[in-house]
Amino acid sequence: MPNSLFMYPNHSRGGVSAVLRGRAANDRSRMFYGIFDQDRRGEGIYDGLDNIETRVVRKDRQAAYLSYFYENFDLDDVSILSNPSAVEHFVDSRQLYLRYEFHSSDMKVIRKELDCLRIDRVDEFVVPSEYMAERLEALGSLHVRRRLCIVPNQVDSTVFGTSGYSDFFNAEIVDRSNNIRPLVWVGRFDKGKGYTYLLRCLSLLPADFVAYVVVSLEEDPLRAVDFISEAMTMGVSDRVRVLANLSPELLANIYRSARDLNGYLVSTSLLESFGFSVAEALACGLNVRAFDLPVWREHPMFETNGKAVDPGDVFSLAESLME
Repeated sequence: MPNSLFMYPNHSRGGVSAVLRGRAANDRSRMFYGIFDQDRRGEGIYDGLDNIETRVVRKDRQAAYLSYFYENFDLDDVSILSNPSAVEHFVDSRQLYLRYEFHSSDMKVIRKELDCLRIDRVDEFVVPSEYMAERLEALGSLHVRRRLCIVPNQVDSTVFGTSGYSDFFNAEIVDRSNNIRPLVWVGRFDKGKGYTYLLRCLSLLPADFVAYVVVSLEEDPLRAVDFISEAMTMGVSDRVRVLANLSPELLANIYRSARDLNGYLVSTSLLESFGFSVAEALACGLNVRAFDLPVWREHPMFETNGKAVDPGDVFSLAESLME
């Protein structure tokens, strides 16, 4: 069985875990080994996939661990994400095919990584969309352009599909005289994800619309405080539920449950390199409303089950949710 190594700073339940899950679920003939610098409550995220093994290894111990790894496993290739210093471990291992992947949509972050990256050691630079390939090419590095490859992310179809549990909202509906219209929002509490637009949009909608905000663990608690404060200022705090660090199975349940209640996945992101939440929601049959981004044109199901409005136009977004 071929062996692939995957290195990323955080062992968490965020978007990068979805990248690895999707690859392993769609290629059961390959074994994936993940090495992470820090534990961010990612336990159980790869349950159900017997071709993923992960370890959290301190950065100062990774060189020794990789030496052990080479002695016990035959590696075919290495993928490094958001971790330019990790490339140094493979400078003297030219026989290993080395990919450096960009999954952030923030070009400042990408430029910073390229500036401190041993690009001469990288065999291939990987992005998940044509849109991101164009943005990397615009940086002007001939070395990167010649080695640039588009590898679209894959949804874990063993979890995200139209069939499966869809009972997440049952208990809440029992406690209400009227049914709710769930709006599912997935992201982080930062400006690029545009959570303030979600709250402003919610304030324009009837009271049966309730926002379910799904986030991974936040390192800075003040960002969550800012979100809660904004919800209170907009007068919608009683119609917002915050859910943190969910398993893929529970998230898929939420998508299907929202689908059955004529709800939506709402994306207020201002930049996306791929948009995993949109892809996963569409796979579960949940309709999507989003700010218009070029990358949505690369999601085939968006054309029939999604609708985009101009970025920042909360009035059009609210109208699209009441159609």
